[in-house]
Amino acid sequence: MGRNITEIIVLFFFTALLGAQPVMRISVENTPSHVQTRAVERFAEKLQERLEGRLTIEFYSGAALFRDQDVFGGMARGRVEMAVPGTWQIDRRIPEAGLFLLPEFYGLGPWLNYQVMASPLGDLINNRIEDGLGVKVLGDWIDLGPAQLFSCGDSFESYDDIANRRIRVAGGVGNQLRISLLGGEPMVIAFPDLPFFLNQGKADGVLTTYESVQSASLWDYGINSVFEDNQYFGQYVPMIAEEFWSRLPEDIRIILIETWQEGVGTARAEAAEAQIRAKELFIRSGGQVFVPSHDYLAQKRAELVEGSPQIARDIGISEEVYSMLEKFVGTEGDNP
Repeated sequence: MGRNITEIIVLFFFTALLGAQPVMRISVENTPSHVQTRAVERFAEKLQERLEGRLTIEFYSGAALFRDQDVFGGMARGRVEMAVPGTWQIDRRIPEAGLFLLPEFYGLGPWLNYQVMASPLGDLINNRIEDGLGVKVLGDWIDLGPAQLFSCGDSFESYDDIANRRIRVAGGVGNQLRISLLGGEPMVIAFPDLPFFLNQGKADGVLTTYESVQSASLWDYGINSVFEDNQYFGQYVPMIAEEFWSRLPEDIRIILIETWQEGVGTARAEAAEAQIRAKELFIRSGGQVFVPSHDYLAQKRAELVEGSPQIARDIGISEEVYSMLEKFVGTEGDNP
């Protein structure tokens, strides 16, 4: 006697399940032309090739799946498997990620970020991110670059010009508090929404990078000058949902880690080059650049650092972590 209909249906779905390839969805917020988007997309392409069909890799840019501020919930609900958000999107959930937005980093280049992340303090920060978000940090962070103060309308030529101006920030409690200390009025606006706000005249300035301005041609929306004070050095954290990671075979995990790490050096170099090219294009598009002197920046950093312990407390950074940073900066000095 043949199988009944129920047995056939069960066998069909069981066979289909065995033959189905797991899907790994990767989400980024930036536009397709952005240097971070290109780096993560390159990783996705290499991964698809090396896994030879064992995973189906789906890459989504331009916040097609999630804005970075919402992607953590998406990973927790199993709606996306990997994201590469900026540190400024993480600190509300994991305060230690906001360490790099403190005034100790103001006006400096990437060297202090790199040295902190290569130290036990960096290991602690990654561990807090993993435990707090339920993710696996895949490897080294990749770069965006130094964030500057871009203006719409009247230019920022000194700190006095920032007073009472509405400054867009991508996120990060530290960014908001630092802008407030400088006299501005911070507004959190996701990057995909920024052109609308600029068109509506709802922002007087934007805290972002040359590359981000270039990737969305923000000069077409009124961005016309920049105060190049290196407010912070932006980096992105590669993370995979722990629930998904825990189900992967060990050899696939190794391929994921190795493929990511192989691309970090190139991604960082391309980010640095992209900032240089974007600045040149900004100038050619009529943008004015105002560069404060080293002494001017150092004086302002010293003033801001006086309020740094309170900023750290407001962010939620523990005394343990802040003490580690104090000792680290004291040991390393102000130059690489």
